[in-house]
Amino acid sequence: MTFNIRSGAGWFRLWVFASFLLGAPTLAYIVKGYPDRLSIEIHYKMTMSGLTPEALALEKSDPRNGFYGTPRKWTVPLEQLRAETEQDYKTAISELPRKQLQHVLLGIAAWIVASLSLLTVGWFLGWVIRGFTSPNTAEE
Repeated sequence: MTFNIRSGAGWFRLWVFASFLLGAPTLAYIVKGYPDRLSIEIHYKMTMSGLTPEALALEKSDPRNGFYGTPRKWTVPLEQLRAETEQDYKTAISELPRKQLQHVLLGIAAWIVASLSLLTVGWFLGWVIRGFTSPNTAEE
């Protein structure tokens, strides 16, 4: 059986169409979950705003907090917590380009694996169907 893209097998055409359809959620995953500097900065600012003596005192006064044990931020000096948060922020910013590339490559790899899996399943399904047809009709 020779293959021609214009008169290609129906399975191949279906696979190309389904691969494009699989590309839409993959693109949505890449765009929606793309790590950016703004989200890192927002997380940093919110964490730092919670690391004030007033905020910690308010948190300690709530009887619901500490049910599962004493949080680390209640036992470590405030300056050390702020320094650790600052270091985590700097590390996250420096690793941002690597994480962005990793996120995009993971999305593309997932799309490729899903598309090739679909092609393999379609090919095997066609192989099984061809096994049940008579030899005279298989050549058409």
